[in-house]
Order: sequence, then C-alpha cells, then structure tokens
Amino acid sequence: TQVEVDRELRRLDAALREPAGWRFRQRRLWLEVSASLGPLTGARFVPVSFTPFDAAPTGATLESRLRGLVYQTGTRDEEALFAGFTAEGTPRRSVARRGVAIYLGRHLFVRDARGEPVERVLAHELLHLYGGIHVADDLASLMNPSGESSQVDELNGGIVRSMSARRFGPGGQEDTVLPHVPIDEAAAAFTRALEVNLHFRRTGLADLLGDAKLVGPGAYAEAQRVTGQDTHLADVSSFVARLYWASEQRVQSVAMLELAARLYGRQTPQGRAAWTQAQVLRRRLRFELGVE
Repeated sequence: TQVEVDRELRRLDAALREPAGWRFRQRRLWLEVSASLGPLTGARFVPVSFTPFDAAPTGATLESRLRGLVYQTGTRDEEALFAGFTAEGTPRRSVARRGVAIYLGRHLFVRDARGEPVERVLAHELLHLYGGIHVADDLASLMNPSGESSQVDELNGGIVRSMSARRFGPGGQEDTVLPHVPIDEAAAAFTRALEVNLHFRRTGLADLLGDAKLVGPGAYAEAQRVTGQDTHLADVSSFVARLYWASEQRVQSVAMLELAARLYGRQTPQGRAAWTQAQVLRRRLRFELGVE
C-alpha cells in the first residue's frame, strides 16, 4: 500500500542518521571528494548544515527526490550547494541511477547504501554541476556512468577548469554561470567534448550496422540505444548555444539549439521549445543580414 511505501521511504532516509558518527562520515566523504576534485574546481566542499529529508512526499525515484530537494531549498538565497542522500540501494534488476544532478545547477541527490561506495557517485554528480559531460561506455573516466575509473578525462578536465569560477547562489545560469566564466574558453572546451562524444556514438552505430551477427530485436534495441534521444547531451548543447550567443557567434548558437532540439526529441516539450527558439533566432539573423 502507499502507506507502507511511505513508511519504508522514511525509514531508509532515517537509516543514514542512525549509525554513530554519521556526521563525521559525511564530513570525511566531502573532504575526500574535495581532495580529488580540488585541482580542477579550485573549490573545497564543506558541509555547513545537516537537515533530515523526508523522501515520502517526493516519490521513490531519485529524479523525484531531486525535485523535492529543489522545492524545499530552491528559494534560499545564500551561496550554497544542496545535496540529498538516501540509504536506499539500487533496486535489483533495475537501471535506476545511483545519482542525479541538475546540470550546471546547485542540487544533486545520491544513493548512499551500505556496501556501495558513494565517493565516485558523488564526485561524478558534482562534476555535472560544473558542466561535466558523459563519455562513451568504453572510455575510462569519472564521467563514464557505468565505469569504475575515478580519473577525469582530458576533455572534461578542460570543461571543469573553464567553469571553475561559477557561483552557487540563487538564480539560473544567467546569474550563477555566464557572468563569471571565460565565455570563449568555455565554449571551445564544451564544443571539443561534444564533438568527440557525438563522434564516438556515430562510430558505435557504424560498428553495429557492420556486425552481421547482430540481427533481430537485439540489433534494433542496440540501434535505439546508440541513436536515441539523449537529454543529457541536449542540456549540454543548449548551454553551448548560450555560450556562443554571449560571444557573438550567433550562427553557431542557432546550430547548437537545433542540435539540442533533436537530442531532446522534436516532439518533447523541451525539444519543441529549443526548436522554436532556434527558428526565432534564425529569422532574426536573416533579417539583420538582409537575407530574404
């Protein structure tokens, strides 16, 4: 029943605060992550407050819990990063994520179950707040969600270094990111990483189509995986469009918005919004250039 589910969610969240020394464990976790990411971010992450988080009203998925965390903290105006934790482990026979973050935002949520190391998951999600991009499944990198490496690949390193001056105050990217980072450097770093990422995906598809052993539903499912919508890369493309517009590279900005629309899926709300914005900007550019 729903009552039983709610009780279980509350128990799981409380489980993180039951063991003796749980505050020390949290501080040590953030210290370790700070030490590993500090050379890139130039930041030290220090817990300044611990607040019980009731997950029951937010739902069972990490995405829904992240939305709940944003709702509970989103109006606070201090310079702060907000992280939620649950003791619930990854469900068996499930592709449920171990962590989620708002891309270039200031909120993240991770699973911190006993027996499951959480340091890599937390570091991975933190890099999303600095613009980190997922890499191909066969690359050894902290930004490979299915991998084990804790090293940051060169392209993501360039992104994070270019974004290290970003702030974690209230407001959107117009307030916390764009005024504080070197626009041209960031645009170049993101573009390099995005081009390589898309290249690897196209290569994966070519390998798939050239493998005669992959036939039937299995091959179709794999083709869908390689070419399907990727909202993460769509978020990246959308942000790169903002960088290009800010640096007066307007044609490139429109192209990135159109790419974002395709990656979101043209029929999704985000995809329609990105495509509409791209066409408005395209018409504006044609008018300014006197092109019929």
